[in-house]
Amino acid sequence: MFGMGFFEIFMIIIVAVIFLGPDKLPQAMVDLAKFFKALKKTLDDAKSSLDKELNLEELKKEALEYKSSLTQGLDELNRSSNSLFDDAPKAKPSQEIQEALNAQSLEDKDKTMQETPKSPKIQPTQNIQEISYKSKDT
Repeated sequence: MFGMGFFEIFMIIIVAVIFLGPDKLPQAMVDLAKFFKALKKTLDDAKSSLDKELNLEELKKEALEYKSSLTQGLDELNRSSNSLFDDAPKAKPSQEIQEALNAQSLEDKDKTMQETPKSPKIQPTQNIQEISYKSKDT
């Protein structure tokens, strides 16, 4: 409430009881409530008169109408552009091209399967001074 915490409100109540006393405190609370009610009513009246002067409600309605008409226009534009592309002939590869592509991919698979590299067999030999490896081709 008004950016104040419980402790601040409690301190204001204690100060009010000390200065006003228990007999004047209830009437002071009623007067304070009336003041806030009158302030709220005044602010609401000012807001409504400002809205009337600026025709804020009418402006909101017009803005919503423009927004809806724009979205409808965009939807129609999207539909018409999609229909233009739907009428275009679809490019399909001829049967000969499709067969050539399939044959080429089969040849590539066969070549990769035949060209598997063979790893050379390595046999260790040990000398007194060092260890060396010789490859043995079979």
